[in-house]
Amino acid sequence: MRLPSFIPPAPNPTPAWQEVSPGTGEFTALLNVIPEAAAVIDRTSRRVVIGNQLFWDMLDGDKHPSTQILLDQFLPDFGEGWSSGEERETEIILPRGKRMPAWASITWLDKSGRWLLLRMVSMNVRIWKETQARREENLLAVIETLAGLNTQTNLDDALQLLLETGARMLAATELCIYRANLKQHTFLRLKSYGSQMEALPETLPLDEPSSEYSQWVWNHNRRPTTKLQQAASALGFSSLIAVPIQYKNNRLGLLTVANLPHKEAHRQIKTLKILAENVSSALNFYVTLEQLQQTNRKYRQSNAIREAIWAYSVNGMILLSPTLSILTLSAAAELMLGYNNREVIGKPVEDILVGVNNLPSALRLACQGVITPDLGNIKIHRRSGQVFPAHLQVISAQANGEISNIILLIQDLSEYEKNHALTEQLEQRAFLGEVTAIFAHEVRNPINNISTGLQLMDINLPTDDANHNLIERMQGDCNRLTHLMDSVLNFSKSMEYKLIPTQPGELIKRLIERWKPRMSQLNINPVFISPDNLPPILGDGRALEQVFTNLFSNALNAMQEKGGTLAIKLEKIEIANGHFLISISISDTGVGIAPENLEQIFQPFFTTSQQGTGLGLAITKRIVMAHKGSIRVNSFTGGTVFTLLFPAAESEPR
Repeated sequence: MRLPSFIPPAPNPTPAWQEVSPGTGEFTALLNVIPEAAAVIDRTSRRVVIGNQLFWDMLDGDKHPSTQILLDQFLPDFGEGWSSGEERETEIILPRGKRMPAWASITWLDKSGRWLLLRMVSMNVRIWKETQARREENLLAVIETLAGLNTQTNLDDALQLLLETGARMLAATELCIYRANLKQHTFLRLKSYGSQMEALPETLPLDEPSSEYSQWVWNHNRRPTTKLQQAASALGFSSLIAVPIQYKNNRLGLLTVANLPHKEAHRQIKTLKILAENVSSALNFYVTLEQLQQTNRKYRQSNAIREAIWAYSVNGMILLSPTLSILTLSAAAELMLGYNNREVIGKPVEDILVGVNNLPSALRLACQGVITPDLGNIKIHRRSGQVFPAHLQVISAQANGEISNIILLIQDLSEYEKNHALTEQLEQRAFLGEVTAIFAHEVRNPINNISTGLQLMDINLPTDDANHNLIERMQGDCNRLTHLMDSVLNFSKSMEYKLIPTQPGELIKRLIERWKPRMSQLNINPVFISPDNLPPILGDGRALEQVFTNLFSNALNAMQEKGGTLAIKLEKIEIANGHFLISISISDTGVGIAPENLEQIFQPFFTTSQQGTGLGLAITKRIVMAHKGSIRVNSFTGGTVFTLLFPAAESEPR
């Protein structure tokens, strides 16, 4: 007969629950809510006072209810040194001497420690509960991990997390994901977990029977029939499971796991399917995300290009709404028209493009989707009232079949017309140069004949004839015309220079020595400054001599009335690491050049001297440019400085 849920008191001594509170009701209520075998122990007598049903079921006793049960009878390992909260692994003595491994704990129910709560559970049950608790904890962790799957940085990280989670769910060490490539009709190994899985084939044929989209289990006792199973057999796998990865009936790939026990392999198919569904979601999510990111990148690139064109295009652009009100002006349009965006946004475009007769009709066509690529060369008024020639285009932009914007492109033709006029002028000058060269060649012979005739007349006239002075003046005019014709021919003639390393300092020194007698007559003092070891320049000696001769001649003419100083200074200028220019400055203390003439002195036939031809400086600039050099002039009251720059023939280290 089974014991009752509590033990009746013995006649002597007085029942424990009558001696100390709490009483039987409180003990019963406490034991009934404990999910384990539990009993209240009188520490003094070591007697079981009351126990719950699980306690008596564990003891499995058939003792009479009046039988006193002592703690030592079924739990002899617990001694006198108990403390509240103590627990340990022990053995319970069951009827007929059978022993059962168990886990027991003691809790004091009063301050004195007389009443003890004993809780017991068999070790098998405890282990099972701990296993279940770990599984629940593991399952919660897996659910939490899968919930955060889409927060990974990229698909590779997400798949790595999935494989690690799958390994925990399946207690597996080898997993692999194959992704379907329908264009190539193959599976491509996408991600693997475990070193052995990396030895599986990189690609698999998609048309093998066992590669169809249904799960399959292979173990080493079966003959391998596919490439994947053959590889698993060769690697010594004990088993291989594969489940399909698909999304809305679209084939995405295969998920495989290796080396699970045969019975475990079949049991884990469901778990593997759950994992495959998450792989499918991850593939779909991150592929879609990558497509969106690519679209976003393309949009940002296109937007950056549009913004760059809008900001830096030299052509003006006006963006209009479908109602033909101004949305914005480009920077070039603001500069062209003299308006800023704040002033014109929302206004009709006709308010700022005034007087363009065919613009309204072009805008009406643009609202119908018709592009007007050319309104012809028109005149547009700036805000200031100034008129400039322009080329105008009207373009309609469409989105989803509707007109979203209208764009006006304005090309300022002012510079074009200026360049066109300059080109015509240069062409006329070139033609005039050719004619002048022919004219000079044809005129030179008659002038020589006239000069020869004048010389004969001068010889045949008596010594005291008054016509000698007239003949002398006419002879001077012939000489001047001959010089002019020679200069014209030299200017129009295309020269070929032999560029060799030349020391400009040595060339200038020789010229100074040659010009010293004339300088002395004009009371001009030459000053020459040049550093030692100056690098040479690539130049034609005769052409450079003509350059310096022209500049010396101009300087002396500027100082012929009062004298002065002619200073020539050479120096080396570094323009880059190991690259140099040779600077040659020629300055005089003459009358200077008028500011209004500075921009014209290098033009052909421009001269302020009655004796000059106006070709000397033009020829000088042409020679300097042919030597890849440059020339500039700076003049002020009391002097003029010409500065020439030539690249050095040799680059020296710093």
